[in-house]
This record gives sequence, C-alpha cells and structure tokens, in this order.
Amino acid sequence: MDPKIQIVAPWREPKFYQQFQGRNDLLDYAAANNIPTVQSKAKPYSMDDNLSHCSYEAGMLEDPAVTPPDDMWTRTVDPRAAPDAPVDLTITFEQGIPTRLTVDNHSYTDSIELFNALNDIGRESGIGRIDIVENRFIGLKSRGCYDAPAMTILRLAHLDAEGLVLDSRVRSLRDCFVTHNWTELVYNGLYFSPEREFLENSLLFSQQRVNADVRLRCYKGSVSVLGRSSKTEKLYSEEDASMDSLENFTPLDTSKRNTSLAFFTTHERNQLKSSWGSQATRLTRDSFLPFASCNLCLQPPRDAVACTSHGDIFCRECIISNLLAQRKEIKRLEKEDEKRRTEDNETAREKMEEETERSVREFERTMMGLEGTGQQGKNSTSMAKGEASESRGVKRKFELNVEEILKNAKEERAKARKAIDDEKSAKQTLPSFWVPSLTPSIGSKASSAAAKPSPICPASSHTATHPLSLKSLVTINFSTSATSSKSNTDPPTLICPACNKILSNASKAMLTVPCGHVLCKPCAQKFMSPTQKPPDPHVEKNVDEEDDRVRCYVCETELTDVPEKRKKNGDKMEKGPENGLPRRGLVELRSEGTGFAGGGSNIAKREGVAFQC
Repeated sequence: MDPKIQIVAPWREPKFYQQFQGRNDLLDYAAANNIPTVQSKAKPYSMDDNLSHCSYEAGMLEDPAVTPPDDMWTRTVDPRAAPDAPVDLTITFEQGIPTRLTVDNHSYTDSIELFNALNDIGRESGIGRIDIVENRFIGLKSRGCYDAPAMTILRLAHLDAEGLVLDSRVRSLRDCFVTHNWTELVYNGLYFSPEREFLENSLLFSQQRVNADVRLRCYKGSVSVLGRSSKTEKLYSEEDASMDSLENFTPLDTSKRNTSLAFFTTHERNQLKSSWGSQATRLTRDSFLPFASCNLCLQPPRDAVACTSHGDIFCRECIISNLLAQRKEIKRLEKEDEKRRTEDNETAREKMEEETERSVREFERTMMGLEGTGQQGKNSTSMAKGEASESRGVKRKFELNVEEILKNAKEERAKARKAIDDEKSAKQTLPSFWVPSLTPSIGSKASSAAAKPSPICPASSHTATHPLSLKSLVTINFSTSATSSKSNTDPPTLICPACNKILSNASKAMLTVPCGHVLCKPCAQKFMSPTQKPPDPHVEKNVDEEDDRVRCYVCETELTDVPEKRKKNGDKMEKGPENGLPRRGLVELRSEGTGFAGGGSNIAKREGVAFQC
C-alpha cells in the first residue's frame, strides 16, 4: 500500500471486533439499522466485483471440501449449459500488451472494449471459474473462488505468444526469479516498494519482443490455441526446424555437444582444444568409394547415368529424385523471395505515407502559426529577392513551376523522414547489458539470398558448383567380364572393351558422349584421338572422312562436334549445349583415390569446427 495514505481498518480496532465477532453479527446489525446488503445468512459468502474478476470467500466456502453452489457464480454460465457452437477469436499482442481482438470480422482496439468483449465471450462459454486455496501473508491458508473470464483467455494467449517469440533463456530466468516474486509482492500489498520497481523493469524488458497474433477457440468451459504467428519477430524458423530438409540447419551446427550449459564441461574443453582452427589430413584407401559408385546412395549404380560436364556418376533413380527435390526447393525459395519483396514494398509504402502525413501536419501547423515557416520561409525569401530585382510598377506574371514544386515536396518528405528517424533513434531500444537474442540487428530484415536459377550437381563442391539437368545426363554402357563374378549377388567386374583390363580408380576411365561407352584413358588416347599424320596425297579427300573426326571405339558413333561443317554439307543439325543437350566428345569419369590416382584431391580439411563434436 501507499505509505502516504492513512488507512482506517476497523477490524484492527479492539472496540470494533469485540462488538462484531463475525459476519453474522454484521448482518444482524445491518438488518437492525435497515442497511441494504447483498449477502444474507443463506448466502453468507462475500463477493468483491470489478472489471477483472469477481471473488467469493467466507461462509460455506471456508470448508475446502464443500462444492460451491451453482447460483454463486455471477460472471460465467455453467459450462454444461454453454452453447454448442465454439467461438473462434484472434488476439494481437504488441510488446506483451493485447492491442486488438478480432471476432467474427469485428475488431476491438480500445483496451476497455477489448476486455469487456472477452468477458462476454468467456461468460457465454463458461470460461474462467477458479477454485483455489491461497497462502495469506500472515501465514494462514484461505479458500477463494474467482470468476475471471477475460483474464483466463488472455493468460493462455499471452503464454502461447511468449513461446513463439521469447528467448528461451530469458523466459526461464524471468519465470525463476521475476514472475513469482513480483506476484508475491503485489499480493502482499507491497506495490509501492523499490523491489517491485526493480522486478517490474525486468518484466517490461522481457516483453519488448512479444509481438504476435494468437488464434483461440472458446468452447464449453475451455479455451484452446489454434495457431500463432508473428510478422516482426523471426526467432522461430520453419526451415531450420523442418525434419525434411538439412539445407539451412544440420546436426553439426549445434554447439557444446547439444547442451545448454553456460560453461564448458571437461570433455567439451578437450574437444575444443583438439578441434580449434583448421586441420588437414591425408585420407587412406578406406576413405574412398569404389570405382563407378553412385555419388548419392554410395552404392554400385543401378541404371547408371553420368553428368557430361564433370563425369559424376549416379543411379538414374537417385539423380531424378534429387533433381525433383531441388526443383521443389527452388519454387519455395522463389515464393519466399516474392513474399520478402512484397513486405519490402509494403514497408516502403508505409514509410511514404508516414512521411506524407507528417509533412501535411507540419504544413497545417505552419499555416496556423504554431511553428516556424521552415521551407516556406525560404521560398518566401527567395521570392522576395526575385521581386526586388524586378522593376517597380511592372506586374509580375504568375508562373507555375512544376519542377520547383516537386523539388520542394521531395525536400519536405526527406525532412520528415529525417525527423521520424531521429525520434526513433532517440528512444532507448536496448538495455545497458547485452543479451544474445537482442542484438541491434534483430529487428532488421536481412535480404534473403537469391534463389538459384537451376538445379546444381549434387556431387559438385560448395566452392565450384555446376548446373545439372535431365538433358545433360548420359546413360553409361559399361563393358563387363562375365567370368569374373563369383556369385549373382556380387557386382559385375567393369572392364575396358579395348584392352579388357579392369577399370578402377587408378585407371582414369573415359566416357564417350552421346553413346555412353567407357574405356580406360590409355586406350581412349590411342584409339579415339585425331590422327597427327600428314594426309595421303594419293587418296581423294572426302569431307565426311576428314582426319579430325573421332568415332567411338565400340559403336563407331561420331564423337566430334563440328556443327559448321554439318551445316555446310546440308546435314541435319542436332541441338547443342545451348539447348541443354550434352556436347559430343570424351569426358573423364570422376573417381577417388590415394597418391597419384587422387590427383591432389585426397586431402580432407575441416574449418571452423571448434564447437562441433
């Protein structure tokens, strides 16, 4: 209580409580003196009613085992008698304060109207009946019943909004040290106290980011949450929380072995010492895939296909599934980028309206003489100078300069924008101490990364990606040795059709495009390279059999891509790489290996993994 107020408490006067031992004595005194009362000896419990709730205590309620009578509750109907149709509503919170209530396309923004509307909805749905045993400040326990429809609905909505936008550690500390102590101080009448002010500042700080919309359903004594969203707070990320994608968040992104302790354990400290910075190690034979393994499922390929630009091998089913997934992700990113652009345009429009409104308000105040002339005074001065320069007695012609008007309007908007920004920057948005979830950039909208225009090869590195499509894939026709397989379950042995040697990571196989046959690199250089010998002068030269033509060793398919010569001879042109189809020629199949076979790529590095285990 306020220490400056004089409190008159009759119950603390011996003369009073000796005359009136209890409520029955008070009721008798009221009846003898014709004082009207709501209570009676049949209903001796007291009722204290206000906007927030109606409380009931004493009388028959002093026995905690007695069920309150049905006619006692004045603010809610019996839940069993509530309507069968549920009531859906939406509550908007701004910095923890309910600012809007939407029910059946009708909105309430005034705080009193909002609270009364929730009281009416809770009354009709039978929501808000509370029966508890309390602990008084003097050490006694007492039973109390409360009718609080609006408070019950708002409390559930507020807790749910905090779960969406409030930092978990801030909420945990607030609930441990602030909420209970603040409630206890107010309950015990210590509102005017320095400890209450200290705790309340912490409460206000915790509500700075509680901006959300919560959808609720009221039905027969219960209220349940249907959904929640926030336009400004992005603490919850659907992409990061998704269990169907690891693009934005992977298990390796978690730190400290997925613990939430504020300090390092001994094991985590040892891991930190051994993993700090960048490390490199040379891989062994067991670290590489066998030759011609699928880069997605890491198994021998079924219906093998290859990327014609870099020679990466995949199963047809694996790569089609991956391309479809990438197409789906590209569409999602495009929708997200479109949504971001729409929000940016809406923000720009709101800023322009705010600038225009401020400019108009300042102009009106200037016209009424409440403020200085500002820009108008400057224009008047310049006009006066112009008039002084003209000769006396000459009537000045009125001219409407559109460029000057637009220039002045632009300057006024810039001036208004600067004034608005100065007012916002003058407000203290952050406390003197730092909280990880409340950095100065938390409210700014970071521009999302541009959506990739086309799918990329899943086998390419993150530093050097290359595009991939179904048209750029070529079916691989391996030559196999029928006598080398020991059983039907073992994969067939892949050989070079020219020298019958087994293909491996060390042999560097070459793929012919578009027929898809595979030869070892020495045979490909020997049998499928243009001849360097001088032409035979005794043989008539034919355009179709020129020396620079290359054909497949297995099927004699032409591998040389010479579109100019085909066009000159009138041959039918095929679609080229510009239309997505692969270019004819030889492609080296990518393979892994140690030593010379690795080609310098048998070094594994890890960077920035100090907090990963």
